[in-house]
Amino acid sequence: ELNPTFDSEVLDYNVEVEEGVTSVTIEAVTSVSTTTYKLLDSNTIKVGTNVKRVIAIAEDGTTKTYNINIIINTSINCIYYVNF
Repeated sequence: ELNPTFDSEVLDYNVEVEEGVTSVTIEAVTSVSTTTYKLLDSNTIKVGTNVKRVIAIAEDGTTKTYNINIIINTSINCIYYVNF
């Protein structure tokens, strides 16, 4: 789920995925039928933050680049044993 919710004026988004996810599929839907989009990065991801870029291309050739930061959460469980 995008955070924040998509707004064409906002260029940077975050998405958190569970540990173990190795690829993502990004599908952009344009609100104007003559606007196209292009994905600039591969669909593979690794632990940490992965930036995927989507370029929206208007009919007149103007572009807008959206950045999607895909973050793989790695929760580390620490267990401490204390002897009394």
